[in-house]
Amino acid sequence: MKQLTTRYGVRANTIRRWTETCEEYLSPGANPLKGKRRQYTVDDADVIDLVATMRAEDSEIGEILNALKAGKRGQWPRDAYETAEDAPGATQSEITGKDKLLAELSHRVGVLEGKLELMTEWHDAWQERAQIAENQLLLLEAPKVETEPQASTETPQEAQEPEPVQGEKLGLWQRIFGRRGQDV
Repeated sequence: MKQLTTRYGVRANTIRRWTETCEEYLSPGANPLKGKRRQYTVDDADVIDLVATMRAEDSEIGEILNALKAGKRGQWPRDAYETAEDAPGATQSEITGKDKLLAELSHRVGVLEGKLELMTEWHDAWQERAQIAENQLLLLEAPKVETEPQASTETPQEAQEPEPVQGEKLGLWQRIFGRRGQDV
C-alpha cells in the first residue's frame, strides 16, 4: 500500500476507500476480512491506477465504476518494482514462505542427486559382477580340450572299429564307418 500512496500522493485511507468502493473489480486480498492485511496484486494496482488517474481528472465515482465495468484499467508500470518484495500483493510472510520452499526443494534435489550417484555406483558394480559370472559360465560350458594326448595301445584300425554287440553281425559299411545298426 505504501507504494500506491507514494505514487499517487494520497493517504492510505483514500486507497482503502477506493478499494472498498471498487471491491468487485479487485482480488479478495485487496479487501480482506477484519484483522487481515491487505494484499494488492498487479491487476489490483491497475484498477487503483485507473481510479487515481480519473480522480485526478475530477471524474465522479459513478464514471469510474462505469469505466471499470466496461473493462477499462489503468497501467501500473511493470518496472515500478524490482523485486518480489516491491510488487503489490507480495507480503513479507509470502516471500519468506517462498524462500523456505525454495530452500527445501533445493535440499531435496541435493538428496536425490546423492541417491542417484549411489544407485549409479551400485549399477556399475552389479554390471561388473554380471560380466564376471557370464565369463565363468562360458568357461564351464566350453568343451574341455586335453593338453597332452594319451598314449594308446590300440592300432588306428582297432580304434575306429566299434565293438560288436553280442549276437550282432556288422555289415561292411558299418565296419568301415564304425556304425552299428541301432545308430543308423
